[in-house]
Amino acid sequence: AQGAALRGTIAHYAGSGSAELRKARALAQDAPVAFIAMGSSLSAAYPAAAVLTRTRPVVVVEAGEQLHYGLDDLAAGTVAIVVSQSGQSVE
Repeated sequence: AQGAALRGTIAHYAGSGSAELRKARALAQDAPVAFIAMGSSLSAAYPAAAVLTRTRPVVVVEAGEQLHYGLDDLAAGTVAIVVSQSGQSVE
């Protein structure tokens, strides 16, 4: 189902969600970014982080650690991108 989900996401942001995407892009223009995820979703964040790190500070953080130990560690203005394949992770 991952392929279908990805195609649906692309179709959404290419169509009716394009305004949302532009707004998110403007908010995150030069801001530091934190990818927060678990398991395979955490691994999936690394390629995006590698690209973004060329233009801004980027961290990739395990969601459980962020929740329990690091909520105050993100700098003000950091854009948090929370990634979940299932959408059902407890954190």
